[in-house]
Amino acid sequence: FGLQDRAGRSWDGSLEAPGGRVIRMEGWHFGPGDEVQPPDRWKCSTRPRAFNPAILAPPDPTPLPVGLLASVEGPRVEVRTANGDFGFEPGGLPETGALLFLEGQVSVERLPAVTTHPLPETEDDYPELAGAPDGTVWLAWQSYRDGNDSVWVRRFDGQVWGPPAALVEKGDVYRTAVASTMGETWVVWSQQVEGNWDLYGRARRGVKFDTAVRLTVDPQPDINHRLAQDSSGGLWLVWQGARNGQFDILARRYDGKAWGPEMNLSRSPENDWEPAVATDSRGNVWVAWDGYETGNYDVYWSRLEKGQWSKPASLAASSNFEAHVSLAVDAAGRMWAAWDEAGRNWGKDTGFTIRGGGEAGTGLYAERRIKLACLVEGRWMQPRTMPEYPTPTPAYDFRDRPQLEADEAGQIWLAWRARYRIRLGQGMGGAAGAGSFETYLASFDGRRWTPARFV
Repeated sequence: FGLQDRAGRSWDGSLEAPGGRVIRMEGWHFGPGDEVQPPDRWKCSTRPRAFNPAILAPPDPTPLPVGLLASVEGPRVEVRTANGDFGFEPGGLPETGALLFLEGQVSVERLPAVTTHPLPETEDDYPELAGAPDGTVWLAWQSYRDGNDSVWVRRFDGQVWGPPAALVEKGDVYRTAVASTMGETWVVWSQQVEGNWDLYGRARRGVKFDTAVRLTVDPQPDINHRLAQDSSGGLWLVWQGARNGQFDILARRYDGKAWGPEMNLSRSPENDWEPAVATDSRGNVWVAWDGYETGNYDVYWSRLEKGQWSKPASLAASSNFEAHVSLAVDAAGRMWAAWDEAGRNWGKDTGFTIRGGGEAGTGLYAERRIKLACLVEGRWMQPRTMPEYPTPTPAYDFRDRPQLEADEAGQIWLAWRARYRIRLGQGMGGAAGAGSFETYLASFDGRRWTPARFV
């Protein structure tokens, strides 16, 4: 509601499904005073959006749209609002994009079904999904409760999700990774034991998971790990590990029987962070990461071809902040990379509070945007177009954490998060937690991106 509003106003209303029923409604972009009134009514208003204190430009005066996430069944939906009524047939909604009503003031779009994986009274984080050769899907994540972390896993058999199983019940853990190969499913996590962070893993062979195996033994931290299956059925584990007082990008391969030796892929004199890994059908293994070798964060990559790792090369190496890379291989065997970018001198002292003298830096939460590239005949090329939002939306000044994935047909999918609100009046100390984020998804059909879909 309120896509064309120039001043805040009420969009109170109700929803009816003649011949069907309203199953559930939730508020979207709701603020103070907005509420859903079950079973089929709501109160909400558009209002001036808050400002981002890390950006010098004047705040956008246009109101922030509001709306509903509604689950209904039936042949038709009738909507009544304080600014007019309209109706639509759910079966007539496009797979992507949106229908507009009330002269463009309102949009309606189809959303993917969402399944929640709740655990009682826990804070859940860092989920990872992996498909298995038998068509099942594995979900791993970590939870926090009563001062302890735990690691959980669930299996989807193609129809229903099985019950969650705890792989670590109590500990100090950070992130999970999961992958399946040759009848085994591995879940790997980083855990602090006796003051040191190491990687540990458990493998499911048959109907249950084996006992935990320690996968790193260096007395320095090993974190930010990812897993991928190669064309021979082996598993590649890549991670960020501290060696000789700095972080490097490391890798090991599991051949179905044992884990091979640790390999150092980056060997930079500066810190390297957060690797991504992807494999292709020709046996190549691709690893990318961000590093600080030039005095700012750039994206680098290396490829294992015919048993040899290539020398690390830059993928994005401007004076901007470039980090958080993700990789995927499409149906044509081309490597895709996505990362997020911020301005020059990101995070420097001049970026947030000091505005005069020399070149101003970029504040930590001032801006972030998604960048894409595809490796074509040995050259990294940027696509002509980027995913676009289907209707007028808030001016997202912060889009980051891209995740690339290829489906069974080799079609590329891109997911990312977008910040749509900065709470009014936040200063330097509060800006980090001041954003509200949403997740979007788009796919590339070989010629163009589909409109971004809200998840």
